[in-house]
Amino acid sequence: MNDTIQPEKHSRQAPIIIIGAGRSGSTLLSAIFNTHPHISFFGETYFLAPFIWNRVFEKHGLILSYLDAWRNPSNKTRDELETYERNRIGKLIAQFMADVARTDPHTACWGYKEIWNGSPQFETFNWAIYDSIFPQAKYIHLVRNPFRYAISTAGRDQEKFTRELFINQLFNWVKIHEHNSKRAETERYHLVRYEDLIAAPEEAVKKVLDFAGVEWDAKCLESMKQRYVPSLRNPLDGKNFFTKPFKVKGLYQYANDLGYLEDIRSMGIVLKNDRRNIFSWK
Repeated sequence: MNDTIQPEKHSRQAPIIIIGAGRSGSTLLSAIFNTHPHISFFGETYFLAPFIWNRVFEKHGLILSYLDAWRNPSNKTRDELETYERNRIGKLIAQFMADVARTDPHTACWGYKEIWNGSPQFETFNWAIYDSIFPQAKYIHLVRNPFRYAISTAGRDQEKFTRELFINQLFNWVKIHEHNSKRAETERYHLVRYEDLIAAPEEAVKKVLDFAGVEWDAKCLESMKQRYVPSLRNPLDGKNFFTKPFKVKGLYQYANDLGYLEDIRSMGIVLKNDRRNIFSWK
């Protein structure tokens, strides 16, 4: 690889954005990116970019409320002026985000994490906002076996583990997956299973880097030696919440599409009447 990277290859409006649910390898993948000499990667920003966009345009209409009063020497129509302002503000927010992330302008690309979008526990942001700010962004969607995700999340939070909590986490997983899968429409989308990242890290990371347009670097595997935000306990120990079947709409279909059914069965989960998304525990 040529060690001299031209700054113009690093576009503020073309970041790599990790999306999906938490507890699915986003911290690990972020660390892998940061060990690559030609990637400048940041962590979570807690929806800072769409938050600013909404305050300027959608919710408070800060810019739009002044359009009619502004001088318009170019004689643009109001629609033309609004389009111009959206493009202008989009570039400014992209620049701001890159500055907040302290990106190295000499790296080939930059990015950050935007996990949890689509979760009922947070505000859901429309992907059209991201298209306005980052029209050339590439999205890496991390997924994990929904049951292992639910167990990991409950273990991390050390909440009192109940049947209701577990089913709510599965519902949360479904809603996040539904929302983030929509980014596949951009054709700037790459899906990564957490299990593949752990089982065959070099193969998985090479595919991710190829998608990002960056060559492989062996330093990336150094991050695999560390463990990130471990689950502190197994909340299922001594519990017997699942003798009664439960239903989460969409769960079976997504688990099947992602190739998780065999692993789910290995956990002792019985799939009863799959077409109705009914599950129970042995």
